[in-house]
Amino acid sequence: MPTTDPQVSKAIAAKEAEFAQLFNAKNIDRLAASYTEDARFLPPNAPIVVGRAAIREIFPVLTQVFSNLHIESGPVWVSGDLAVTHGSYTAKLTTPKGTVDDRGKFIEVWRREANGEWKIFLDTFTSDLQH
Repeated sequence: MPTTDPQVSKAIAAKEAEFAQLFNAKNIDRLAASYTEDARFLPPNAPIVVGRAAIREIFPVLTQVFSNLHIESGPVWVSGDLAVTHGSYTAKLTTPKGTVDDRGKFIEVWRREANGEWKIFLDTFTSDLQH
């Protein structure tokens, strides 16, 4: 049964804060390095993206339409080398109609790699707004 682990929760919260910083700085290579080699990314209104290299290819588009990303980490449940978390985000979203304040939620599955580092294996988010 999954449990909470304060050390893992702290580590993942720090990784999520770093992710937002890297995203806002448009540091595509370091963003992609947040994911496992075999990661899955499930963006809204788009097909699943498989693998770190493919995920890296969509970040330039995402960082063009989203800015000022802020992540609020939620609880983290841990079972062995897997951890699951969810939380919320806010960002500026550029649409054909202009820029709007977006807010939404996410869920992530993290996997502890052989070197002990936690990386995202499964990632998805959805907006709370109707665009």
